[in-house]
Amino acid sequence: MKERNTVERQSLVIGLLLLSALIAIGWVIYSSFVRWQGNRYDLYPRWVGVQAMFREGISPYSEEVSRRSQMGIYGRPARLEEGESQHHFLYPLFIAFTIPHLWLPFPAAITAWLVTGLLMFGGLAVLFASLSRRRLRPWQVAGLALTIVLFRYNVLSWALGQFTIWVLFFLVLTWWLWERKKDLWAGLALTQAIIKPQLVFLLLPLWMGLALLQRRWRFIIAFGLCLSVLILLPMPFVGNWLPDFLHPPAQYERVAGSLFLSPQTAKILRRVLMIVLWPPTAWVWLRTAGLQRKKGLTLGPPPTFPHLGYALALTVAVTVVTTPRIRGYDLSITTLPLMFLILARYRRDPIGKAAHAAAWLVLLVLPWILSISLTLEQLEAVERLIIGGTCLGLMSLYPAVRRRRKRIV
Repeated sequence: MKERNTVERQSLVIGLLLLSALIAIGWVIYSSFVRWQGNRYDLYPRWVGVQAMFREGISPYSEEVSRRSQMGIYGRPARLEEGESQHHFLYPLFIAFTIPHLWLPFPAAITAWLVTGLLMFGGLAVLFASLSRRRLRPWQVAGLALTIVLFRYNVLSWALGQFTIWVLFFLVLTWWLWERKKDLWAGLALTQAIIKPQLVFLLLPLWMGLALLQRRWRFIIAFGLCLSVLILLPMPFVGNWLPDFLHPPAQYERVAGSLFLSPQTAKILRRVLMIVLWPPTAWVWLRTAGLQRKKGLTLGPPPTFPHLGYALALTVAVTVVTTPRIRGYDLSITTLPLMFLILARYRRDPIGKAAHAAAWLVLLVLPWILSISLTLEQLEAVERLIIGGTCLGLMSLYPAVRRRRKRIV
C-alpha cells in the first residue's frame, strides 16, 4: 500500500513538473514570437474558418471567410498583383473536430499549437528510435530530437504554424502502431495524417492495398469508419463541404504551379516523373506485402526486405518530387526518409557510409546553404527537386547497400 502511494505521489510530482515546463515554454513562445507576429501564421485562416462555422454557420471555404483572414493578417484585402496569398481555408473541414487548438482564442490557439509542434519533434525522435530496432541511449534520442528540430524545413513549418509537422508525426505514429499490430489505433492515426492530401495522396492507396493483401481488416475498417464520421461531422453546420474542398480556388493552383520554371515545363516534367517513378514504387509495396514472381505472381509471407519503413520512406521521396502542390515548408515531410537513412546500420560498407553522410548533409547543411545562396524565387523553384531528388536517389541506393552487407535496420 505504501509503495503504491509512493508511486502515485511520484507520478503526480512528475506530471506537475511537466505541466509547469509546458506552461513556461508556452509563455516563452508567446512572449518571443506570438506577441510580435500577431496573426501572421498559417493557423490563422483555419482558425477564422472554424470560428465562422461554429458561430455563424458560414462555410470556411467562402470568399467572406477568406476576406476576414486577409483583414486579420494584412489589415486590408490581399493584393493579388503583388503575389499576396488570399488565405483560403483549403484544408478538410473535419480539422475543426480533430484539432482542439482551433476552439481557443487565437493567441492561446497559436501558442498551444507551437508547443504541440515542439512536443511532436520530441515524439518523433522517440518513435524513430523505437522503429530503428537499435538500442539508443537517452542522449542519443535527445540528439535525434535536436537533429529533427534543426532541419530547416521543420524550423520553417513550425515558425509558420504550418500543419506538415502534424502530418509527419501521425504518419510515423501509424507506422509504429502498424509494426506492433495495433491495427485499430493505426487506422485511426492515419486519418489524422490526411489533412494535407497532397502529401499522402500516393501513400494512402498503397498502404490500403498493403493492408488488403495482408488481410489487416481492422486497419482498413478503422480508417474507413473514422474518416466517414469525420466527413459527416461538419455537415450539420455547413452542409456538403466536399465540393468546395475538392475544387480549391484557381488562384491557389496558379501560385502552386509557379514554383516550377514554367507551367508547360511543370506539366511535362510532372508527367514524366509520374510515369517513371510511380510503377516501381507500387511494386515495392507489392513486394512488401509478400508478392513473389514464382510461376506467376503468388502471395507469400512478408519478406525481410523491402519492409514497410523502406516503402514509406521511398513513397514520401517520390511524392515530394512528383506532386505540384508542395511548398518549402511541406519538405518537412522528408524528415521520414532522411531519418530512415540515418538510422540504418551500414557497418563498414563504403557506399553505405557515403549514403549515411549524404543523409546527414541533407538534413543539417544543404537546406541552409540553399536558403543563403539563392533568392526566395530561385529557392522556391528548385529546392523541392533538389531535396526530394536527393532523398529519392539515396533511397534508390539503399537496396544495393543492403545486398552487399545483408544488414538492415
